[in-house]
Amino acid sequence: MSGEVTTTITDLSHRQPSKTKFALIRVSVMASCLFLWPLVVVRAVEIEPFGKFEPGALLSVQRFLYDSEVTLGHLEQALTVAAAVPGRVDVFILQQVDCLVALGRREEAIALLERNLDIDGWRGALRRRLTELGGRHLRALN
Repeated sequence: MSGEVTTTITDLSHRQPSKTKFALIRVSVMASCLFLWPLVVVRAVEIEPFGKFEPGALLSVQRFLYDSEVTLGHLEQALTVAAAVPGRVDVFILQQVDCLVALGRREEAIALLERNLDIDGWRGALRRRLTELGGRHLRALN
């Protein structure tokens, strides 16, 4: 889990971190979890219509629900699951974009990507997807 959290943190940077910096951040994340966990007020997050989930299980439950809904072809429900997680995280934005495109709502997908370009990190996943969809923002820059 510390590796996933560290990757999420470093993905927000506009430059790729060195291996040493990545390792230091990961150790800091582990230490923070050990020392701060007892002090954290744990609030459940609700994913309609599936119920409330504790933050520790939220990511794995969200991924399971999203994958299940996509597999069953329930794209509107998968879109709801992808949008239910609080905060702006590129992984969940890309899930929403995939659903919108599959539902034939390409312009909404482009608008969603354009609204969230400020959180795109050094990997450029949101910009790359916007380029694939031919977003206006990138056309204006060229």
